[in-house]
Amino acid sequence: MALFYEQNMLNATANRLGINSDKIIKKCDEYLRILQTKLSGRLGSLQVSDTCKVVVCLDLAARAMGVQIDHAAAYVLSAVNRPSYRKIYHSIERLIGINKTLTVSDLTVQLGCTEVSDFAQLLVERYVSSELPDHPSYVCAAVMAACKHRKIKFDRNTLRELCCIKATDLDKLCSKLLIIAVEIDAKRVTSRKRGHHLLDLVENKIKE
Repeated sequence: MALFYEQNMLNATANRLGINSDKIIKKCDEYLRILQTKLSGRLGSLQVSDTCKVVVCLDLAARAMGVQIDHAAAYVLSAVNRPSYRKIYHSIERLIGINKTLTVSDLTVQLGCTEVSDFAQLLVERYVSSELPDHPSYVCAAVMAACKHRKIKFDRNTLRELCCIKATDLDKLCSKLLIIAVEIDAKRVTSRKRGHHLLDLVENKIKE
């Protein structure tokens, strides 16, 4: 079966995205072959250009290796806008069977803000019902809210790329979670004050 892309095309596209890792290119080649098999076997349809498929598979391969690509360049090379790119990205991800659930722990490691991991997870648990608790939007918004609340720097662009919703919707969800964050800390402060008050009462009783 003839491939829909050539190795030279893959290498040139990788170069334009600033990717020079042989491991990433090899992984991308693997993804592209799986994708072609899936599409040829009529297990899915994807009405996008071959170049776009290569760009997205390079993106997926880079992510698998823990590397972030230049997404502004990816949109230009794939000749689609950001919302369309994200839809294509997730479609290919599902087709080749690598759609991994995004977790708070993984995301905070990726962003270098592991100190807010537990707090962000608490925000997710407080806000989300049993319905779709693992949707990337909740995870991204919770990490964003936790970082904002604790005044820790974070990569907003990465969160917007991973959230699977519009940037404006992510900001709105983050605002709701920030309210919960403030409430949680307020309760903790109240609890500590009560604890100190009880200790004072005990000490006074002992002195009596």
